[in-house]
Amino acid sequence: MDNSVLDALSRQVVQTLTATLPELAPDWWQSLVIEKLSFQQQGFAQQHQYHSLDQLDLAALLRVADRSWYDISRHLGLNIQVRNWLKEAQSLRNR
Repeated sequence: MDNSVLDALSRQVVQTLTATLPELAPDWWQSLVIEKLSFQQQGFAQQHQYHSLDQLDLAALLRVADRSWYDISRHLGLNIQVRNWLKEAQSLRNR
């Protein structure tokens, strides 16, 4: 897959999460980002002292979006089709 497509996807996910997550929890960085990452991703983010979504790679961003799906979808009024798109994006990124 063309890297420009993945870069555009990454920018869009960052934009959506940045606009949404702070509205969902006062401790959003810890509870809705760090705690949603895999153990390896958590270690990497903490080791590099990440404090913003744009520092995360696409795999981490998609994981955060997926693991916070219920709260995000309820807040934004998203339907199941958007969840299917998110799952497909994860699949494409992993290929």
